[in-house]
Amino acid sequence: MRQLIVVCGCVFGMFVIQSARGHATIWPQESTSDAFEKYTIRVPNEKESPTVRLEAEFPPDASVNYFEVLPGWSIEHHRNADGRIIGATWHGGSIGPTEFAEFNVMARNPDAATTLVWKIVQVHEDGSRSEWVGERGSGNPAPVTTIRAQAPGGAQH
Repeated sequence: MRQLIVVCGCVFGMFVIQSARGHATIWPQESTSDAFEKYTIRVPNEKESPTVRLEAEFPPDASVNYFEVLPGWSIEHHRNADGRIIGATWHGGSIGPTEFAEFNVMARNPDAATTLVWKIVQVHEDGSRSEWVGERGSGNPAPVTTIRAQAPGGAQH
């Protein structure tokens, strides 16, 4: 029985490590329509070369308007022809090997249920790139937030 518990624990541990290893993620992974939400882009560095730049393409249905200031990092906003923020680049800081950083933004969710796809690219000091822009289940999946329809009368501001 003890061996079974140890084996199950090891298998579970490997699953957790494999699931959490190296991918940029977005939190929360679920929210409600028309909510004003704080989103956290969590970026682990899985390479020996530090991450020195982070490029984000925001979901077209989310209205990102505010950014948390991070010591050592500068933010460049990317806007469309209408002046709407559609992405951002953080640079000037560094995420070393075995480290992670969290980049926070505030956004208004769309007014209907949908899926938000956050495309994230890490640029490393050696010039290599870790691109988290693929489909779910791929080797480089983009972080996703599921937006659920809000209950009637449940507006969040």
